[in-house]
Amino acid sequence: MNRIISLALTALTALTLLGATTARAQPARAPLAPEVKQTLRDTRARFAPQIAPIKRDLRDARQALRDELARPQPSDATLRQLEDRMIADRQRLTQLHAQADAELRARLSPRDYARVLMKRASRMHRHGGRGGSPAQVAPPVP
Repeated sequence: MNRIISLALTALTALTLLGATTARAQPARAPLAPEVKQTLRDTRARFAPQIAPIKRDLRDARQALRDELARPQPSDATLRQLEDRMIADRQRLTQLHAQADAELRARLSPRDYARVLMKRASRMHRHGGRGGSPAQVAPPVP
């Protein structure tokens, strides 16, 4: 009997905490203002030509790495070269995302930028940690 009561109290506490967490998260769920969305789209469009070829190269290097690893005797030199290529691509992407973030921060009010960051965190949570930069929160440019 005590175990049932303890279990019920634990469940009730969890539901209460979940409700409190959900209530606190509501402002971040409010849609972004149209002008903020447009700023996000503009920033994303400005950086897309620089980001796209790096992403393609990263994808190609990843496939080449898979292919090399699938060989009966993978070459250590080739693996190192592909690893270095992927690391360099990731570093360039990180730099570009940081530039896009700096541009957004300069163009948006502190409140709007904070809301963009909250949207990004929410997106990362929903997509298993793959949220990209705040500039990537906006829907794709048509």
